[in-house]
Amino acid sequence: MSVFVLYAKVNDSWFIEQYNQSISLLNHEDKNRFDKMKSSLKRQQLLLSRVLLLQAAAQLLQQKSLTLKAEDEPEENSHLESSQIKTYQIENYTQLLINQKYSFSISITHSGSVAAVCISSQQLKLGIDIEKIKPRNFVELAQEFCVEDELTLLNNKQYDSYYFYKLWTAKEALTKATQANLTDLFSFNCSNVLIKNIGTFDFNHSIFSYHTNNLSDELEAYIGTVVVQVVSETISFNEIKNISWIYYTK
Repeated sequence: MSVFVLYAKVNDSWFIEQYNQSISLLNHEDKNRFDKMKSSLKRQQLLLSRVLLLQAAAQLLQQKSLTLKAEDEPEENSHLESSQIKTYQIENYTQLLINQKYSFSISITHSGSVAAVCISSQQLKLGIDIEKIKPRNFVELAQEFCVEDELTLLNNKQYDSYYFYKLWTAKEALTKATQANLTDLFSFNCSNVLIKNIGTFDFNHSIFSYHTNNLSDELEAYIGTVVVQVVSETISFNEIKNISWIYYTK
């Protein structure tokens, strides 16, 4: 599996049960951010995203049959502590570094009760965005960040919230993948995402694939989009088309 998404909700029973214990997993920087947050929801989102990050990295290590050194891993190889993980920037890649040895490309998002991590063991430019679908003045908002083709399609869809958030998450995810400013993406045509859930964008003469998914259940409605540019010839577009969205349950 080249790229996959792991997501969960802050009100999932397993997360509620281990909430206090999970705080100890935060590294020094994240713990400072956590302590300064006044919103309980934002604290939950931050903590859940870091728990998912640890789980996603452990899954990739297990899949690749990679093992950590015995002195760094006192119990089992699939278990990771926050002290073994650091995030850093290299050019346009956001990467996860484990024990100064293994690195993964990552992107993190959260909205409402959902947090998600997109991760790959390959060197990729990737981005993810998830948004909770809620009523807004879509006609007015679309005028601010849409190009003509997008406005036409949204109008044909009667500015349905589902299509609006498909477009918004695509632009947000592309922003993360390219490290561009979101306002720069307002003038970029992402109308393909309004036509089909899987496809490509040509951004600044580079091809990015996108994969949009409906994450709704009986209680809440969410839209998520992953955007990936292949920067290694070892990964084909077909592999990116098959991105897995995995709902994590303890």
